[in-house]
Amino acid sequence: MKKIFLLLLFSVITNLSSQMVVTYRGGENEHDKRMEYPVKLITTALEITKSEYGNYTLVPSARMNSKRAMNTLIKDTIPNFIVEASVTEENEKNLLSIKIPTTKGLFGYRIFLINKENQTLFNNINTFEDLKKIRLGQGNTWLDTKILESYKLSVVKGLTYDGLLRMLSSKRFDAFPRGVHEAYKELKNRQFEHSELAIEQNICIYYPLPKFLYTSKNSILLHERISKGLNMMLEDGSFDKIWKEYNYDYVLNAKLNSRKIFKLENPFLPDTVPLNNNELWFSIE
Repeated sequence: MKKIFLLLLFSVITNLSSQMVVTYRGGENEHDKRMEYPVKLITTALEITKSEYGNYTLVPSARMNSKRAMNTLIKDTIPNFIVEASVTEENEKNLLSIKIPTTKGLFGYRIFLINKENQTLFNNINTFEDLKKIRLGQGNTWLDTKILESYKLSVVKGLTYDGLLRMLSSKRFDAFPRGVHEAYKELKNRQFEHSELAIEQNICIYYPLPKFLYTSKNSILLHERISKGLNMMLEDGSFDKIWKEYNYDYVLNAKLNSRKIFKLENPFLPDTVPLNNNELWFSIE
């Protein structure tokens, strides 16, 4: 009996040790739900490839902001670490990317979190010169900051996402541009501590802002597996199904067709982005 028990224990340990342990970026705090959607994509891609690559374990990292996550990824201090991040020349050079925009480019449609009492500030914004009078809050290392500043827009910088919400609440800037899918979700999740915030009703800024899933250059097998899984999801329709489940209601609520949309270019967009593959992109046109 003891021998059988030891054999079973050895079998379990061997099976666990052979599993791929994948780590995704943990949120900045317990209220940060921004990782739910990319984690759903990652989980589905891992599941759909089990027959070829075997079992897996998916775990969150320690809580970290985007800058720390990217530094961790570049230094490769966490094996099989995967992070959703904006597409930049630096990321494309230093990391392995899966060239499928995770939100079909929805991050590029930026609507504003504002103070409820400040909607009147935005009611008469009709020109780009009008928009320049609005103070926009952004992370000091975010790609958005570089894009907006390249157009001479007024940007107030913060160190963390939570810090930016507090700065908006205390009126240190006028608007916090967020992806359509982010704005409504974040407003709902943070109402308990930021009940003074609301979604601005009239304005949208658009620029190409795809996000890819990135791994380190040493995580070749993980990169291959997630890439194959996402492409299988595109083929069987599960990618679009998940996208609609997590994002489409927010698109409807935003009423993008009735907003004044200021279209900008992204001067930092690498040539590696598949802009001409229409099935990968959301469009209101």
